[in-house]
Amino acid sequence: MKKFFTKLKDKLAPYVNFMLDGRKGMLIVFSVIAFILSGEAINSLFSGFNRFFSYLIGGAALAIICGLLYLITKLTFKNDSFSNILFVVTLILLIITSTMASLDNPVISVLYSLITVIALDLTCRCLYSLIVKKNKELSGIITGVLALAVTVFSCVFTFSKGFADSALNGYTKASELGHSAPEGFSKAVGDGGFNVTTVTYGNTNLGYDIKSESVDVSEMAAREGLTSLGMNFYFDSDLDDAPVSGTVWLPEGEKNCPVLFIVHGNHNYTEDSWLGYDYLGEYLASWGYAVVSVDENILNELSSENDARAVLLLENIKQIIGFSNDQNTPLYGTIDPERIAVAGHSRGGEAAAAACLFNNYKCYPENANISFDYNFNISSVICIAPTSDQYAPASRSVKLKDISLLLLHGSNDNDVSDAMGEKIYNNVSFSGEKDCFKSFVHILGANHGQFNTRWGSEDIGAPISLFTDNTALIPSEDQQRILEIYTKIFLDVTLLGDDTYSSLFKDGFSYAYGLPDTAYQVRYQNSDFQVLDNFDSLSDMCLSADSDASVSVHGAALWTEKINQDYSTNESGDFSLFIKWEDNDSPSVQFDFNKTDLSSNSFSFALEDMNGDSKDCLNYSVRFTDSAGKTASVSSPVPVQPAFKVQTSKFQSFFDQSAFKTSFATVTVNSDDLKPDSGFDAKSVVSAEIIMNCGSSGSVSIDDVGFYPNAV
Repeated sequence: MKKFFTKLKDKLAPYVNFMLDGRKGMLIVFSVIAFILSGEAINSLFSGFNRFFSYLIGGAALAIICGLLYLITKLTFKNDSFSNILFVVTLILLIITSTMASLDNPVISVLYSLITVIALDLTCRCLYSLIVKKNKELSGIITGVLALAVTVFSCVFTFSKGFADSALNGYTKASELGHSAPEGFSKAVGDGGFNVTTVTYGNTNLGYDIKSESVDVSEMAAREGLTSLGMNFYFDSDLDDAPVSGTVWLPEGEKNCPVLFIVHGNHNYTEDSWLGYDYLGEYLASWGYAVVSVDENILNELSSENDARAVLLLENIKQIIGFSNDQNTPLYGTIDPERIAVAGHSRGGEAAAAACLFNNYKCYPENANISFDYNFNISSVICIAPTSDQYAPASRSVKLKDISLLLLHGSNDNDVSDAMGEKIYNNVSFSGEKDCFKSFVHILGANHGQFNTRWGSEDIGAPISLFTDNTALIPSEDQQRILEIYTKIFLDVTLLGDDTYSSLFKDGFSYAYGLPDTAYQVRYQNSDFQVLDNFDSLSDMCLSADSDASVSVHGAALWTEKINQDYSTNESGDFSLFIKWEDNDSPSVQFDFNKTDLSSNSFSFALEDMNGDSKDCLNYSVRFTDSAGKTASVSSPVPVQPAFKVQTSKFQSFFDQSAFKTSFATVTVNSDDLKPDSGFDAKSVVSAEIIMNCGSSGSVSIDDVGFYPNAV
């Protein structure tokens, strides 16, 4: 056996020498790769440093780590091979980078990283040995060719845009289900007739049109840890001297304009994120609105700071109203303080909701010694891909009452990857004393960053973005156009009282040809809603026969009340009726209630398709029974989209793995929609039955069952 290994060693000697000759090539290339990965990592952690400084720190950290590892291995294992150290460090950096982009595929990420680093190691050694050392060992050349092929594949995989199917591939686009938009809608969402002017304000002498005052938010946020180094280096002030700063878009020459305040979310604090809504500001200003985009960069890259974001937003409102009352400023007379809406994107969306809460508070919930005195006339709030519960006032969720809400979220959001904002939607309630509504629009193919022109298609920064897949995104201009349209009509309804196109927030398919062509799912409720069952109490499922209402399910293997979750495991703060069936082609849910006049009321419920990997809209029907036993029915009155198939990492798209993101659609039915039996009396309806006609197995959720007086 010893002779065998001796002979094998002798035969492999030329090959081993070939590889040893090329070690310098490997050291050069791996040093460059590790240096770049380290520099980009430092740059993402410390945005305040310029790239040169980030790479300098990253290179120094890399040298120290590799040097320490070299000393440890030399002392411990008597091994003085620096190439082994560099190999391991590069492998670890690549594993971290690729895994962060695809947390659902850690095993694949590790295998990819290992194969890539081995192939790159062999390629560098072979090329250096062959070209520089002139060593032409045949086995080494063959190894180099094979390793080069793997390396090229890895490079193509890493630097390609991605492999995902189009977001709309196989899905039913709005234009295939909808109708021509209502008359006049295209004109109502076209370009407005006003010329637009801009005004800037800030608390420094950097060329702002108006000098503002700073505010103290240090009780609500703090710079901590390593990130504070970069922020202290970049900003001239601390959080006790936070700037009130931003940009205002105005219709030229107009006075008393209804106003929208919008606040960005968490991003690189060196990026002018508030200017990323310039397209929205210019568009709305052309229609007569004033738009204020608030600079909150000083709060970016912190944690647990959304309460500070909310307060800073309110302080901006206070100062803008003050400027409008000051004849010495260019904003004099331009703002109508009785018509205010707020909006926010990402953490800014949660902050906008929290600002509505703080607006009516007398003090700060976490420290009542801090007084609040805002009480602005905020009529409505827009949350764009918002977070939720990152700030919980006195350990409670933010709950709003009697305010209109528009919530927009994209299926391909790779930052707020779960529809966390659904909890904000669920936590908006109505007393019936004000005319308000809430609408949640789920958009297939929209991501997080394209709502902001400064953020773009990359929801995750370099180097992790090398492994994200953006090929399934809708075009940025479409995503921004969706925000323009929904925001403009929302402000028309809530600030101007013009409800001509308010049905946009109930059924997007009726406006299909007036919207960018993607798939939409819309959930809706207004202050006129009379709840029959919302399943938020365990007894709702088992009400006795002599109660005002009862629910029963037929043909299901399982039915139960279940807390709703957004796309993964985060609880949405709401319960629904969950139904699962097997070997049954038409399971149904029946609601029995007191005699109701369906000719003057509309029956409504929220329906969610819980089946994965389906492309067809849910096939269902609704059947009503009157007191005499006569029936009337309608088939799929509102299209309910299946779960949206999403591939946000290259590992997902390459191996055809997907996440399926579901959402509720609100279905509303009135007597005009029905095909009745002869003699059916719409004025004496006593039950409604929702019947699933979508296969022998499946699952759905139902929520918010009730009536609206008069057709909606």
